[in-house]
Amino acid sequence: MNNLAIGDSALYNNGATFTTAYQGAYNIAIGNKALLANTDGNYNTALGFESLNKNTTGNGNSVHGNGAMNANTTGSYNSALGNLALSSNTNRSINTAIGAGALRFNTSGVYNTALGAGALIYNSVGNLNTAIGNDALNSNTIGIKNVALGVEAGYVNDNSNNCTYIGYQADQNYTTDYYNSTAIGNAARITASSQVRIGNSSVTSIGGYANWTTLSDGRFKKEINADVPGLDFINKLRPVTYHFDINKLNQFIYRDDKVKFTSEELKVKEGELQTGFIAQEVESAARELNYDFSGVDKPKNADDMYGLRYAEFVVPMVKSIQELSKANEELKQHNQELKQDNAELKKEIAAIKKALNLPITTGEVKITQTDEAFYIHPNPATNRVNVTVKNYSDKNLLLRFYDASGKEVLSQAVTSGNIEINTSSLATGKYVASLLEGSKIISAQKLIINK
Repeated sequence: MNNLAIGDSALYNNGATFTTAYQGAYNIAIGNKALLANTDGNYNTALGFESLNKNTTGNGNSVHGNGAMNANTTGSYNSALGNLALSSNTNRSINTAIGAGALRFNTSGVYNTALGAGALIYNSVGNLNTAIGNDALNSNTIGIKNVALGVEAGYVNDNSNNCTYIGYQADQNYTTDYYNSTAIGNAARITASSQVRIGNSSVTSIGGYANWTTLSDGRFKKEINADVPGLDFINKLRPVTYHFDINKLNQFIYRDDKVKFTSEELKVKEGELQTGFIAQEVESAARELNYDFSGVDKPKNADDMYGLRYAEFVVPMVKSIQELSKANEELKQHNQELKQDNAELKKEIAAIKKALNLPITTGEVKITQTDEAFYIHPNPATNRVNVTVKNYSDKNLLLRFYDASGKEVLSQAVTSGNIEINTSSLATGKYVASLLEGSKIISAQKLIINK
């Protein structure tokens, strides 16, 4: 019912097993043996020699091209445009193939879209793949949920899943099983799972008008510890300059030898002086400190490479700055204490010089034999002297004796009132006695010992 057949044996068997009036209806077959075996299939359109010629009960298929979907029997809602497109599909549904040989060997795969000659040509049971471009996902057989956009994009992909390839020859480094990786750009290559690569080895600049944002929400962090090493780690690093060996790098990445760079591209890249670290050295430095540094991107397999996440270096650098800042504050405090001690020492030296009738260069201390603070008698003395201290009953006082060179030769804790001090250890000569409250000089007296 409502069928159109043009060509030798087109829709030849249609209706052979009818049980209702709505079987084998609304079909269009144009070309020799097009829809030849169709019996009960509905809403099929076949344009081309032997297109859909084995279809029996498949519904809603649209094909255009010699041999297009010529193995399909019960598969439904497939679209094929191009010679031998979906030509091996037998009973699977909802595939779209546009281009000569697109999805040619698909047998059990469903929900695939291939646009381009040879796109997904070897796919057999892979599902939910999208390939746009000649030979895109060409080698895929059982991989699922892959996307390839560009001529030969994802060409090497065989059994990788959830991978995305955008750009001419954007691909993986060789046939293996990767997961959740993305290659963007001409000849960009992924080398491991859960990886994103942008551009090829000859790219000299990647940028934009805003800095890259790394998500860092405290609500989704746990086991937080402030144990990042600072200066100990930074001091182990060796900053270097270097040039890339592009030929060696390309031999490692492009093993299929499909990608070719011009000598000019290689010359420009190799001519750039690079500044950075050696990843293996950074890893070794971190290991020495038992520091699992996230800035080292370690190889995930024998065919992957080392990398460095330079933004991660900010954290130990900040820790280093904090450590230096703390040390600087401690030095400032120590320096202030030294200044205070030095100021008191200058005062004391000045007092000694004045008491010995030496020139005074710093400070000013009141020195008299009848000083209100204290006085010594007898003076000159021999083996003993009496010291009278006035008006300092609640102070912590110390009396120090210095010789003419400024060397301390005797000290005695004192209080207000009279105290006797044994000076038998002092040789004949001139001395200075200084009364101190803590480190502060109150006054000084000259003392002469005459034995």
